[in-house]
Amino acid sequence: MSGQQGGESPSGTTIRDYTDLPIIDQFGNSWALSRSAQVMVDGQIDRTTNGVTELAYINRQIWQWVASKRLWWSKSSPLAPWLPPAGTTDAPFGPTPDPRLDQILTAVSSLAAADAAAFGGVAGQIEAIQGAIDAIPPPPDPDPRIAALIGAVQRGFAHVNAGLANLSDKMDAENALLADWWTTLLSRLDTMDAAHQANAEAITALSGQADRIIKLLLDLFPDQPKKRIVIDTANVHFTSQPAPAAPGP
Repeated sequence: MSGQQGGESPSGTTIRDYTDLPIIDQFGNSWALSRSAQVMVDGQIDRTTNGVTELAYINRQIWQWVASKRLWWSKSSPLAPWLPPAGTTDAPFGPTPDPRLDQILTAVSSLAAADAAAFGGVAGQIEAIQGAIDAIPPPPDPDPRIAALIGAVQRGFAHVNAGLANLSDKMDAENALLADWWTTLLSRLDTMDAAHQANAEAITALSGQADRIIKLLLDLFPDQPKKRIVIDTANVHFTSQPAPAAPGP
């Protein structure tokens, strides 16, 4: 409430600018703000004040508010000192409302109204969808033959699965036997290879001995019928053959 002229100002009167009407106290003194943000009493600047942004008249006390310090001082007459000397944060009529708060509240209210309108539209759509869902008729009772068919198919699958499991067990057993047979076969092949190698070595040794014997016979009997030695894997025997004819003239 701005200050007013004529008579004592009501308790709660405030001024925040030098253009506002002054506050009139119980003694008829006029309190106002100067262009330099100082307190003016009956048109005279109070040099002890500075940076004053608000004057308030509460219960016949003049209060000054310095926003830069966020402190209040008060006095009851022009000649009284401003108290408390260091100022106080306790507002004479509660916290000073921040004018930006109204802007914030207005913006929040606008957003709330917009959200309410949007929610109302969504709620209407949801209700329409729910109504359409409720209007869908229930499905008919299932044909009992379908249940019987499903049961038969399930039993068939169970039988097939059991057969597959049994076949898998048999295949595992067959694979194990085949592995044992293959291991035995490989072992026998290794044994046969070793025996064959031994036989080959024995034949080679026997052929060497036969060659030495033939050479010895030829050296001892150069004019005798030649002996032919036949060697096979079963036995060794000697046969005679005529000496070669002398070459012609």
